[in-house]
Amino acid sequence: MKTLNLFKWGCLLMVLLFTGCSKDDDETKIEVATLIGTWEMVSYRNYDKDIATGAIFNESQSTPTETIYVFKQDSYEQYYMGEIVETGSWSLEGKKLFIADLEFEVLKLNISELVLLKSSDRTTYLHCSEITFQRK
Repeated sequence: MKTLNLFKWGCLLMVLLFTGCSKDDDETKIEVATLIGTWEMVSYRNYDKDIATGAIFNESQSTPTETIYVFKQDSYEQYYMGEIVETGSWSLEGKKLFIADLEFEVLKLNISELVLLKSSDRTTYLHCSEITFQRK
């Protein structure tokens, strides 16, 4: 009887040891289908962020004039004031959006809003551009 109880506890311990938990990471999968469509740029915010403290400085914001991106299944078109100014390919890897040779972090994407972040390392601070689009 004692051997049977020891066997049951051993089996229970093995089950608990080899049972994995779901991965709790912050990586949210972005659906390509949500990105495909026509997006109008509605704000463009530049700022610098101190790497050590996280403090934001040199902040400016502007409202772009008639800048539109059209994302298709495997290509994009950029329009400025109704004229096509750029075409190319794009790809999505996790929360990273690659447009031509630029890399953006997708901060927000839903049916009506897209927010992208472009940052570059400047030794002691990051120079950031945050671009907000609305679906057209």
